Amino acid sequence: MKTYAIKHTAGLTLNDLYNYLHRGGHIVTYGYCVSILAFTYRLVSSPHFIKPGEKISKYRLSYNIRSLLFGWWGLPWGPIYTIDMIKINAKNGGGMDVTTEILMKIKQKYDDDYNSKIFEEDITIDYEDAELRR
Repeated sequence: MKTYAIKHTAGLTLNDLYNYLHRGGHIVTYGYCVSILAFTYRLVSSPHFIKPGEKISKYRLSYNIRSLLFGWWGLPWGPIYTIDMIKINAKNGGGMDVTTEILMKIKQKYDDDYNSKIFEEDITIDYEDAELRR
């Protein structure tokens, strides 16, 4: 189990987050791959909070560049996984929408006392990478 920060949530309360999500916001992860010698690893980014009106694909480019620079070196899977990650990041306008899964994790971790507390740092959750892969 790893702890991940939901990027771009610092300065919000849980009520703020819920309201943004209700008005069309999303929590999105992006795929990327890295090759070291003959080994290629498919990885998932930390979740990104996307406010209503922001493009879901806003952060996609940086993860695609990572895959293009560091992913294709491992043979035979590097080129295959690099293309796969770019395709995954292009689906549904960009990235993997994990809003429902993350909301369940937030509700498990934080009780009602946190609803009006302002988070000085990004909100954190615990999850396995495999839980959010599709």
